[in-house]
Amino acid sequence: NTFLAMRVAFFNELDNFAIEKNMNTGSIIQGVSLEENDTITIIGTNRRGNSFQRTISVDEDTTVLTLLNTIESVNDYEVSAAIDSEGRMRIEDTTARKSDFSINIESTIEGLDFGVFETVQSGRNAVNIEASVDDNNRLVISHVNYGSDSTFTLSGAESLGIEDDEFAGVDIKGTINGKEGTGKGQNLTASGDDDSTRGIAIRSTLTTGELEAEGSSQGSITLISGVADMLYNEITSITDIVDGFIEAKIDSLEYTIDSNKLRIADMNNRMEMRRIRYVRKFTQLERSLARLQSLQQRLSSSLATLPSTSSFLS
Repeated sequence: NTFLAMRVAFFNELDNFAIEKNMNTGSIIQGVSLEENDTITIIGTNRRGNSFQRTISVDEDTTVLTLLNTIESVNDYEVSAAIDSEGRMRIEDTTARKSDFSINIESTIEGLDFGVFETVQSGRNAVNIEASVDDNNRLVISHVNYGSDSTFTLSGAESLGIEDDEFAGVDIKGTINGKEGTGKGQNLTASGDDDSTRGIAIRSTLTTGELEAEGSSQGSITLISGVADMLYNEITSITDIVDGFIEAKIDSLEYTIDSNKLRIADMNNRMEMRRIRYVRKFTQLERSLARLQSLQQRLSSSLATLPSTSSFLS
């Protein structure tokens, strides 16, 4: 009785859905027919642009909720999947900033077509810009990050006395141990040409005013190599891919191998020349032997034709 009641409830619900959508109930039942080994495949890219694919084997336990949960899990739950009030599947990227999310659902079930998903982009990317007022009661607009890679553009602010322009940050400049370092934002990295400072990076939080007041010389750093650093240098001297001990040993062995290959090739060439010379001599001997055998046969034939005579002396 319970099973019968569930079937009645299901078809009643199906009838209500068909009436609401102005559809034929019989066509719905006939159009969707589940067969063994039917599958639903989810294909797309996540918000970072990485591809994904997941296949669901459809059976009597598979529901719409199964499909929605699979869509969320394959995207590391960075999207939400649901059915809206109009019966459409709605998938939303729940994480802010730009998204490359896309999805397509394919089915082997006869009569079941999920159609094409329409992509709607809403909102905008976050802007790392700050606005403040300085001591002279002037509006100051600045990027929260430092360096030449941090840029922004202002336009439409002529009424505030600000011309349309593109503004970029400045990378730090300076020397470490008397050699020009590489600046990126607030970080100054020591030159790779100086073994005593190689790998050192300094982060500066000085403002322009502080730098002018204090001068460009901002102190000294004493570097003391510990056991770990000495061990690192020792290992590097052994494993360096350019001039390390192992690399030098490999180059030496490869040179020896190449030299032996050349010697082997030279010996093979000389042996081949000697073989050709012996073959020629053997061929000449074969020809000489053949001529001698032919001469022997002719002599034997000539001797056989001579008459036999007897002489008696008294």
